[in-house]
Amino acid sequence: MVANVLRRWIRSTIRLTGFDLVRSERLAAAEAQIRQLPAETIPVLPPINLAHQHELSRRLHFAQVADHYVLMDIVGKCNLRCPSCAVGNSTGGGPAGVMKLDTFRKILDKLRADHPDKKRFQIDLFNWGEPGLHTDLPAFIRLLNDYGMNSGISSNLNVFPKLKEVIAEGPGYIRVSLSGFYNATYQRTHRGGNIHAVKANLYRLREYIDLYSARTVVQVGFHIYKSNFPHDFLRVRELCDELGFLFSPVLASFMPAEKVLGLARGSVDSADRGVLENLVIPMERQLDSRRMNLPVTTDCPLARRTTLGVDGAVSLCCAVYGQDKIVAKDYLAAPRGEIEQAKAAHPFCGDCTAHHIDQIYNCVEPAVLHEEAAAVLGPVYSAYRSQTQYLGHPDYVVLGDAFLHRDVVYARLLESLTLGQAGRDEAERCASALVDGAPDFGEGFFQAGRLAASRGERVRAEQLLARAVALTPGHDGYRAEWESVAGTTSPRQKMIPLPLATVSVERSQRDLASCG
Repeated sequence: MVANVLRRWIRSTIRLTGFDLVRSERLAAAEAQIRQLPAETIPVLPPINLAHQHELSRRLHFAQVADHYVLMDIVGKCNLRCPSCAVGNSTGGGPAGVMKLDTFRKILDKLRADHPDKKRFQIDLFNWGEPGLHTDLPAFIRLLNDYGMNSGISSNLNVFPKLKEVIAEGPGYIRVSLSGFYNATYQRTHRGGNIHAVKANLYRLREYIDLYSARTVVQVGFHIYKSNFPHDFLRVRELCDELGFLFSPVLASFMPAEKVLGLARGSVDSADRGVLENLVIPMERQLDSRRMNLPVTTDCPLARRTTLGVDGAVSLCCAVYGQDKIVAKDYLAAPRGEIEQAKAAHPFCGDCTAHHIDQIYNCVEPAVLHEEAAAVLGPVYSAYRSQTQYLGHPDYVVLGDAFLHRDVVYARLLESLTLGQAGRDEAERCASALVDGAPDFGEGFFQAGRLAASRGERVRAEQLLARAVALTPGHDGYRAEWESVAGTTSPRQKMIPLPLATVSVERSQRDLASCG
């Protein structure tokens, strides 16, 4: 007994540092099996809660939907010197310091005045700086909430003195930039950071989100390099699953755009060779692949956004770093028309789009890039890409450990209902998958509501049916069922699915048969 108590104490102590010995041993064993597979074999990844990842991806999408996007440095410095980032590899950036709340309020007022036709604004409180260093950050989030504007934070999460207070204010999302699970790999690409501090703050994030029942989505952006795959990749994936955070790996890239233009023209800074050689796909190949497979951009989304420095200066876009890319020194004093004219006249945009550099930062990717990445990284990357190809897709839901089109799951639900009690468990499983993974699919809520009513869960049934009515106000069948359940105390026992005109049940049945 003493040994068991001691073992539990040791394990809980280790986990406070962000390391779980038992889970890590299990993952290491699974990884060892993966490494022994032949290259042409697609391995089975260690299991995670894929349905929750899908839900988080959908929630992040809704949190970021906006008519106008703004990136704004409220801190003019960063505590790290990452070699793939302009702060770590370039000189001549903007001023240091922090933005005052009153200046921020004036900027929000001008954004509204400049864009009277825009209803939803996404205000990201970062570009090159580290917003977590701002000790007044909670007040910035509170002000955005008061203005009805979406808020986003991107942080390396090494130092974040007001983390608890920020979560209490409920920002829309927090993106955490990571490139390793161990310092040996992390500090190579997040220079000056300490992964132990990051892990500790990730656990604190989970604690504070639970404490305040916050709806903030935490997105862990894992930058894939040759040096951190697959070992660190799998460990961070498991950590995200444990904490309930969205795992969002991306092939690491290189910034700023000025340096990439230099690479496109054959100029390489010797100080950058180390990080460039660590990229899975060389930058020159990334550009060539886009040039051969994609048309030149004629309307770059980055140029349509508003990008502001800590001093209120307006930058050409979020991908450039040099002060010669400033198109207005003071946003508050510059008319919108003058800013747009200065952007349109700047010669860098033509050079950038001509070499397809903008498409890197707009995440426009030809499929061949991921095929080449799989050739470098091996079967684990192929397995991950295959598993998550529909992650966040509005027409797909997770049933078991696989993505299926919602029509297929709906057809399976209807088929299960015809089997009576024998099909009840499968019907419940399908209804739950539709509710969790298809939040805009009224029929899923309708059938889930009827199932809840048949279990005698009247309050839950009313909630689900009310959601079905809200999604499809003109559906008389939904409304009748909702009013019936709301007006009676006895559960509904008989399940009679009503047809939904927008769903082809015949096609769904064919799809269902084809997938076994």
